Amino acid sequence: MIVNIRGTSGSGKTTLVRRLMAQCGPKVRVREKGKKKIIGYLCPHPQLLEQGVAFVGSYENPTGGCDTIGGPNSMDQIFGLVKEGHARGFHVIYEGLLVSADQKRTHELHTLGLPVQVVCLEVPIDLCVESINMRRRARKGQDAEPVNPRNTESKWHQTKKAARWLTERGVPLTWCDRDSAFNLITDLLKLEKHHVPQELVQRESPPPAPRARAVRAEPPRAEQTPRTPDLSAR
Repeated sequence: MIVNIRGTSGSGKTTLVRRLMAQCGPKVRVREKGKKKIIGYLCPHPQLLEQGVAFVGSYENPTGGCDTIGGPNSMDQIFGLVKEGHARGFHVIYEGLLVSADQKRTHELHTLGLPVQVVCLEVPIDLCVESINMRRRARKGQDAEPVNPRNTESKWHQTKKAARWLTERGVPLTWCDRDSAFNLITDLLKLEKHHVPQELVQRESPPPAPRARAVRAEPPRAEQTPRTPDLSAR
């Protein structure tokens, strides 16, 4: 299953992915070939999951996802990672503002016969704006200048436009609030739900990865993990 989470800024895409990652157990960081840049995570443990889960993008900072990949060919790299993760037997979850407005590449996944599910977060604009402002205050202090709500509204309309386009062409797409989206995705991927303390979900960044020589995917030191595929960009 390939799950694409969409929504405007502040809708909770990254927080939702962190909740899902917390359900999947230990993670392996995947780095871009020949670089230190993190481009994804693997949760490969078969004793916890019927099938491993791959997350595209970095979540080392408060804002994460596919938008962290960047570069002139970022969309090609993102969807290359999505296809490769699925081809290697992983569920794939990806999100970001960039991919929230995508139409043709997501439709291509569907026309190729891949099991795509688009999940759009239906969150009131005022709550999205407040979430953005809370992040700003946490980063810059209580006197941080509020975000211009017009930008958030514009991105929201772009997301809705793309969603309509995909729906008209038969791509499976569901609108959900934040909790319903979590329940939908855990059911789709058959993830066993565990109680995870909220403070772990809301952490601004995961623990730093231990450094290793000539290794792109770094497992936590205290765990023995099975051999996993290399999802590095080619």
